[in-house]
Amino acid sequence: MLVCLLFFSVIGEGVAQNIFFSNVAELSFFSEARFENIEALSNGLSGANEVAPVNTAATGDIYAVYNQATKKLSYMINFQGLIPTAMHLHKAAAGANGEVVMAIEGPYTSGMMGTVTLNSAQEADLLAGLLYLNVHTEANPGGEIRAQLVK
Repeated sequence: MLVCLLFFSVIGEGVAQNIFFSNVAELSFFSEARFENIEALSNGLSGANEVAPVNTAATGDIYAVYNQATKKLSYMINFQGLIPTAMHLHKAAAGANGEVVMAIEGPYTSGMMGTVTLNSAQEADLLAGLLYLNVHTEANPGGEIRAQLVK
């Protein structure tokens, strides 16, 4: 069983609070009970999710937390079996290719974490399930593994 550790700060009742979660399910439950403006998203990265599918042994996953109040998307990306040359968030439904929305900055190491700020259009696309992470490699410059960001 894969366990993801998420740590982030939220502002609640006028006080900054550091929150630590051992898995996304725990975060989802906690956010529904206390932080209505927090969304937990995750999915597995695979070549089968690419359009057209890529035959690769590479895999990975992305875990993300979106704060609607601050418009910040914090993420952790794990991968194995490839050396990324680029990572992007794209806009499209599962099963379709889409335009690049924003680059994910390197260095690209498994377990990498970061935060990006979304604009209103990107937020609407994220909450509608229309954003995906694409991991590009030298062997597959169009993308080797992909994951739709979903709740």
